[in-house]
Amino acid sequence: MNVPVHEQNCEKKIDIKRRITQWQREVDFDSVDVLVLPGGMPGNMNNLMKQAQKMQRQMEEASKELEEKEMTASSGGGVVEVTVSGKKEFTKIKIDPEAVDPD
Repeated sequence: MNVPVHEQNCEKKIDIKRRITQWQREVDFDSVDVLVLPGGMPGNMNNLMKQAQKMQRQMEEASKELEEKEMTASSGGGVVEVTVSGKKEFTKIKIDPEAVDPD
């Protein structure tokens, strides 16, 4: 006996609703920040976007802070000393005159 298509669709919808209701009873939504649904997609995309934006702001702040700093390194027991800014620009180069051969 063939069941009409619209009745099959109704049965599928009822089954899906029943499964969702059962699943909602099993999951404690209050303790979840980001819900990942079957299939791997986040259930709370808004929260995920907020977290990404916060991380982007933190990275920008860290980058600006680094640009304001200077790092100094030496070689040869202090014979050569170089200072570089956070923008990767040389700000100071010091070479001990004794290290240079005048000829």
